[in-house]
Amino acid sequence: MSVGLILDFGTHVDGSWVYKDPAQYALAQMTAEVLAWDLVPFDAWLYGHGHWRSYPKVRQHLMGLREQLTHAFFAHAGNESEQGQRIRDYFRETRRLALRLENMPLALRLAMGKVDKKKTRRLTLDHQAKNLKRLQQEYADRVRSGQKYGAQTELARKYGVPLHTVRRSLKAGQTP
Repeated sequence: MSVGLILDFGTHVDGSWVYKDPAQYALAQMTAEVLAWDLVPFDAWLYGHGHWRSYPKVRQHLMGLREQLTHAFFAHAGNESEQGQRIRDYFRETRRLALRLENMPLALRLAMGKVDKKKTRRLTLDHQAKNLKRLQQEYADRVRSGQKYGAQTELARKYGVPLHTVRRSLKAGQTP
C-alpha cells in the first residue's frame, strides 16, 4: 500500500468504481468474504461527488472510519481473524452512521441491511481484554523508551480505533 494514496480511495471510470491503490482490492475482497457485503459501492457513494454537496461532518467521520479500516487491515496483515474483526467493527459503526443519511442510494441501503447481524457481533470479553492489555503494554513500552509524543495517535492508527477509544482504554488501565 502506498502511503500517498491512503486518502485517495478511487474514482469513477466508465461508470464503475476503480481503486487507485491496488491494495484496496484485497480489503474489498476480504470484506466480501467476511460479511458477504460489497465495499466497492459504499466507497463509490462515500468518495463520489454525485451524492454530496460538500463535506458534512458525518461524511468526514465516515471517511475517517474508512481510513482507520485501511490502517487496521494492513497493520494486521497475516492475521485473518484480527482483520476480520476490524472489518466487522468498521461495518457496525459505519452502518449505524450511514443508515441515518437521506442521500444513501436505496440499493446500498438494502445491501447494508441484508448483512447478517450475527456476522457483525462484537468481540468476546476475553478477546477485548487481550487487546486492551496489548494496547496498554505497547503504550507503556513507548513511554519508557521516550517515544510518548504521538504514541496514542500511532496506536489508534495501528489498532484501527478512534483516538478517544485509546485514551479511554489507557485511562481505564491506570491504577489510582
